[in-house]
This record gives sequence, structure tokens and C-alpha cells, in this order.
Amino acid sequence: MAVEIETSSSRPVRVITYNSQRWQNKLAVDNFVYLLKKRNASLSLIQESSTLDGQNAEQILRPYLGDEWQIESPTQPGMENLATIWHKKRFPLKNTSTQMEPLPEPEYEWWHDLYNSRENSPQMAALVTKGKLDGEEIGIVNTHLDIRGGQTHRLTELKIIARIIEQFNKMIFGGDLNTPFLKKEQLEEIHSVLGNDVVDLTAHIPWTHRMFISPDKDMSWLFQKTLNFFNLLGIPDYQKLDYLFGKKFRAKTVRRHNKKGADHFPVEADGYILP
Repeated sequence: MAVEIETSSSRPVRVITYNSQRWQNKLAVDNFVYLLKKRNASLSLIQESSTLDGQNAEQILRPYLGDEWQIESPTQPGMENLATIWHKKRFPLKNTSTQMEPLPEPEYEWWHDLYNSRENSPQMAALVTKGKLDGEEIGIVNTHLDIRGGQTHRLTELKIIARIIEQFNKMIFGGDLNTPFLKKEQLEEIHSVLGNDVVDLTAHIPWTHRMFISPDKDMSWLFQKTLNFFNLLGIPDYQKLDYLFGKKFRAKTVRRHNKKGADHFPVEADGYILP
């Protein structure tokens, strides 16, 4: 097998995936914008990208980011809100097209109401952006898999995404795969569905989410009580939910950043796209 090495024609890319938890407070927005600028990010994949009152990522982030960033945040009624954004100079994507690919909904069970009512639960989707980077086609796929339905249903969703990314020779894929209490064999199933040519950039990141951390300081005492109760039951607070994958993309460093105002931690892969 040929050894892939970075060359002078390799494109440096710094990508961040982040579930914003619907920007429940200004602290979450400020922290995310600060991170993008501090890290000189090229590309970001955002899940739960609209607020509870219906503002999308374009409306939320444009005042902070100006015209230097392209913000793709299509909205469809009843469908999960996703946003893919990129810096026009650091990631000069040309001839782009973006579309939402709906994912199948799970069979409804009574316990789904513990997360959200059936009427208020959006249909999950994948946001697929196609374009040319340095003259070659690349795909950017952003998703949020369904917490309902269990791992079997999420693998069904992932198989649809796998068929989407098959068409790309170069690809960055990431998002919230909603894999609580992940076991080794479940991670192996994810890798098997995506295929051998798709590299798990975040394989060594052990966790990206805290279950019982409230963005509302006034409610922190309740979450601490809940955390203490679940710890007694042996249920861990730390979860691995957020991932980044690549084809023809190799990471030099991958890190989990501190978060403020949300329960997910931004995850960054700093690397390069091979020619």
C-alpha cells in the first residue's frame, strides 16, 4: 500500500465540529466565535444550529463573522437544523451546491417522550455540500443522528450517509452521531459501515459530551443532584457523541476544546487534504 505524505501542494485545513445545543445563551455563541477566530479555523460543521425561536446560523453568526465566511444553513420544516460554514480564503471552495438529505425516522416508542415529544422531534438529516477545492471535487457532510431508535437505527442512518460519501474521492464528514454508552464493538460497526478508506480522525478522543452539565447556571444545583444519582447507578456522565472522519484528509493533531453555554465540547482536527 502506498504511503500518503504531505507535500507542498497539500491543502492545510482546520475543521471543527460542534453541537451548539440551539445556542441557548449568548455565552455559547461568543465562545464558538472566539474559538473559530483564535484557531484560524477553515471549516466548521454545526448541529442544532438554529435557536428555539427559529433563528438560523446565518442570522446568528453573520453579525460576528462578517463576509469572510460562507454560511450554508438551509432550513426545512420539521427537519433538523444543520449548518456548514467555511472561511472563504482559508478554504476557498468553488462551484458549490448544498442540499439536505433526510434520514429515516425510527419507529416511535413511549420513552422517546423523555427526550422530546413526537410532534416536536425533528427528522434527522445530512447536510451535503459539494464543491471544488484547488480544482478538485470534495464533499463536506454534516449530520446529527437520531438519539431515538438505538444503535441499530443509527447504523441504518449511517448506511445512507456511507452511500453519499462513496461518490467522493476527497471528503470530510462529521457531526453528532449520538452514541451514548459506546462500546468497542459498536465503534467497530461504525467503522465497518463507513469503509476502510474513511479514516476516523477522532478515534483517540475518549469523550465529547457531559450529560448533566446545564448551560443555565440557575439550574446547576438540579443537574448536580441528577449527576450524583446517576453516579450511584454506575451511569457515566462522560459520553463520546461527536466525530470527524476523512477521505484524503489526514490530521496532524485532534483536540477537544473547552465549551461554554452548551453540553457538547467542540472537536477540532488540524491537518491537510492530500493532492
